[in-house]
Amino acid sequence: MSAVIDEDGTGMPRRGIAGGFADGPPGGGPGDRADLWRRLLFTLGALVVYRGGHYLPVPGLDLAAIERLRHISFLAGGMSIPDLSIFSLGIMPYISAFIIVHLASRIFLRLGGSTERARLGMLVRILTIVLAGFEATGVAVDLESIAGVVVVPGPLFMLMTVVGLVAGALFLMWLAEQITAHGIGDGVLLILACSVVGLLPFNLSHAFEAVKMGDVEITSVFGALLMVAAFLAFVVFMERSERRIPLYDPGYEIGQGRPPGSHRNAPLRINPAGVLPALAAAIFVAPLLQSIVAIGGLEQPAARYFSGGRGFDLLYGALIVVFAAYLNFAILEPRAAAKRPTESRAFPRWLHVAVATCYVAAVCVLP
Repeated sequence: MSAVIDEDGTGMPRRGIAGGFADGPPGGGPGDRADLWRRLLFTLGALVVYRGGHYLPVPGLDLAAIERLRHISFLAGGMSIPDLSIFSLGIMPYISAFIIVHLASRIFLRLGGSTERARLGMLVRILTIVLAGFEATGVAVDLESIAGVVVVPGPLFMLMTVVGLVAGALFLMWLAEQITAHGIGDGVLLILACSVVGLLPFNLSHAFEAVKMGDVEITSVFGALLMVAAFLAFVVFMERSERRIPLYDPGYEIGQGRPPGSHRNAPLRINPAGVLPALAAAIFVAPLLQSIVAIGGLEQPAARYFSGGRGFDLLYGALIVVFAAYLNFAILEPRAAAKRPTESRAFPRWLHVAVATCYVAAVCVLP
């Protein structure tokens, strides 16, 4: 996700609110312990701001009515009322815009420097506003359709809701870019992970509550936790693994600490495309499922199959395979990565892409 940020601009002096937090205590330079603590504290502060924003409701709603609906829905066993804060749209409009622009740039454009990356970043931001506007309008219409939730329905409520939700999505986009530039790790993925990790305490609480009620055995809960731990260990192992390509250092390396004719290894990630294939598949799987059901109708066997859980997993896995193969082949394409050799007689490029594709598909579908 950090590709949308102009990398040449990240070395500029920090300014504004983000600069004040990122500068931290005086002393130290890039790469030392003080700089690491500054980045860590900035990242934690940004995530606290993100979580705090979920307690700011959309203006114009009757909060008491929303709580009553949540209580009734919980007792009836139905779907709970979603979060109605200014961050309701989350980071997904930004992720969707990034995926669309990234795929389009792979097909129609060639990245050739910081200027083109800055242009792609601007396109991502514009498309984020457009997508967030469509989603916010849909949320506003759905809220007005629920009796008693909106205090004063009408155009003013629609305008306030759309503006508030779009502003929240744009603030999260800005916050993610600040984390990437001044914090630790990729800001978009950290915010996305924070929204998932924040639900873990509630899920564990519900699981142990089910154990107390006798609905679930305690061995099943601990068995699931052990499987999750083993799964995370496997993911960490694969993400830390590298394919080391032997390279030959010519004689011009004399004077840099290595003798002429020496050999070294060039590291290459097992999955160069990262999380992009899974995110791209998640964006396109829902419209495809809706199209299959709309074209065939629920009376058709194929439509009934794809409307269920197994059909969703099958289509989701197939899309992941397609996007993972395409993106990994594009990244490992020799002409596009002339400075990063990818061919080896012992480990050809197609086998590298096959391993990465199977790994991403298994990680996303098996859980």
